[in-house]
Amino acid sequence: MKRALPVIFGLVLIVAIGLLVVSPGNSAGKSSNGGKKWSKADNQVTLRKNDKKPYGLYVAYERLADLFPKANITTSADQPGQWDSIAFFGSDQAVIIFSPRVMASQYEFRNLVRFAENGNDVFISTLAISSSVSSYARLDVDYADISWFNNNDLAADGMTESLVTPWSGQYSYKGKRMEGYFDPIDTTLATPLGRGHEGKVNFIHLKAGKGNLYIHLSPLSFSNYFLLQPGNINYYERALSVINPNVTHVVWDEYFLNNRPKDQNESKSNNWFSSMAKNRELLAALLIAAGFLLLYVILGMRRRQRSIPAQPPLRNDSLDFVKTVGRLYFEKGDHTNLARKMTAYFLEHLRSRYQLATGLLNDEFIQQVVERTGVAEEEVRPIIDTAVRLQSNVSVNDKQLETYYRRLEKFYQQA
Repeated sequence: MKRALPVIFGLVLIVAIGLLVVSPGNSAGKSSNGGKKWSKADNQVTLRKNDKKPYGLYVAYERLADLFPKANITTSADQPGQWDSIAFFGSDQAVIIFSPRVMASQYEFRNLVRFAENGNDVFISTLAISSSVSSYARLDVDYADISWFNNNDLAADGMTESLVTPWSGQYSYKGKRMEGYFDPIDTTLATPLGRGHEGKVNFIHLKAGKGNLYIHLSPLSFSNYFLLQPGNINYYERALSVINPNVTHVVWDEYFLNNRPKDQNESKSNNWFSSMAKNRELLAALLIAAGFLLLYVILGMRRRQRSIPAQPPLRNDSLDFVKTVGRLYFEKGDHTNLARKMTAYFLEHLRSRYQLATGLLNDEFIQQVVERTGVAEEEVRPIIDTAVRLQSNVSVNDKQLETYYRRLEKFYQQA
């Protein structure tokens, strides 16, 4: 059973992944672009120049060289005013910023304004701006659509953009509609350049010294999906034509794109468990896999050891040893020595068990043995007499040794 558990675990995991792949709930959603299917990742709004997803800016960045053929185009992620490729106090330069939010501090926005005042252009396309930016031209911005910006499941409801004269006409697509509006506008400071949903102004021009500041609140109108619709590339070309065509340097600035603060909904949705929990099939598959893995670990925690074989009880080899030693003496014919060993054992037995002093083997000693052991005197006296004779170096033959042995055995039995 233990050997089969990894196989069962692997099969269940494969089946769960298969169900996840073929599940209708995990299939890509249809877009309005000829029935093409896009995954949820494709619907994510990135606004990054290298991103070829529908809501990236790959097309816009690649066409930048066609709009400014004389300019040196670079990318920067540095704080405003700290660009390496352009001179802060120079002129005939441009900075283009695309980001979901441009939450510039007073110091950062002041650097952008000062850069523009030196005879440069700053073009900002974003959905939301900080108070530092809005207070500069006394602008009120409608942020009604900000909560939609990180919602990848938002249905494609379409968006229509237009530019003011001399470029008449409308540009639309059936993708996400997310944009902000300026309402109201102080026309003494800001000039409307474009309109979005319901004709509300979303693109303005602000004069800054010798230069210009452009703020655009519909960044998705520069996305790949929007620009690839028939005729919509004209919107991009005309919108950026407000920048001086003779600029020598253009910086595509990603500082605010890389350092934009996350809102509450985004911070919650960006953790991996929340993203996984949105897909029920994936969550179920991972839970099943984790359950089988836990079961496998629990079963494997049991102690593994081979069975302990039954051991026979230990034998008492003392008697065999005595017999072996006795047989050795007997075969050598050293009967006297064996008799003395038997006597020494007999006397030690009397000392240890009956606490008798064995220094003098006389009649008094015989009486003490009889009293202590309860053996008759006629049985004890021959044994003591033989022990006394053995102390006198008397030799013993085999018959005498056998008789002495039998007397001792009888004593041990009766004592």
